[in-house]
Amino acid sequence: MPRPSVNLMKLRAVPTSSKSRRISFTPEQSGIIIISLYEAGADSDYPLSIKECSIGEIKTGRVLVDVEKGERFSVDVVFKTAFDGALKVVAHEV
Repeated sequence: MPRPSVNLMKLRAVPTSSKSRRISFTPEQSGIIIISLYEAGADSDYPLSIKECSIGEIKTGRVLVDVEKGERFSVDVVFKTAFDGALKVVAHEV
């Protein structure tokens, strides 16, 4: 059964190198969430595996982090491979 999604307001994903991005967002609810990143394609989205993050922990290539509703968060992520395309960010409750 799919986990409920978490709405992330004021989402920004700024490239910091060919293999990294700074993801900034304000969650609409508190709790532990898992953030998945995808390469946004024309017909489908392709998962991007994360190998490092500045806050939280890596779990199966995604970021697990505890957030507070309305508080601004930024997480620096490093991908396993270089990536410079459009990014889709998806968050779900844990």
